[in-house]
Amino acid sequence: MKSKKTKKVIIAIIMVVIFILGILVGNLIEKNKENEIVNEEETTRIVEVEVGTQTIENTLTSSGEIKSSGTENLELDTTKYFQTMCVEENDIVKTGENILEYTDGTYLVATYDCLINSISVPETENKCTSSNYIEVENLSNMTMNLSISETEINKIEKG
Repeated sequence: MKSKKTKKVIIAIIMVVIFILGILVGNLIEKNKENEIVNEEETTRIVEVEVGTQTIENTLTSSGEIKSSGTENLELDTTKYFQTMCVEENDIVKTGENILEYTDGTYLVATYDCLINSISVPETENKCTSSNYIEVENLSNMTMNLSISETEINKIEKG
């Protein structure tokens, strides 16, 4: 008789354990379904956008240098005496502007837009010689050197 009672107790315990496990598994499944619903709500969004036209620009960034296409030395008139400079190094001079003044009141005038690079003139009221000059860069024609990868070279255009 004791063995029948023991069997009944063991079966009752197993059934209680199965019942408790069933409740726990059911709760876990229900929580998973709630999470799926929350995740679906978070990822599904409808946004209304007005359709229109616009310009799309592609910008290319690169290191480079813009330089004058040429430099030259302006020679001073060797028959005249130097009075004063009207410009300094690194000044930009427009066509027709005075660069230097001679003692007779005449001027060396820029024949084109230029940048003054260096100046070699005699002392004030001394005669100009062939070794005196003013080095200028022509600003009418500029060149640009860029470092561009081969994959982006087709993106370059003038303008």
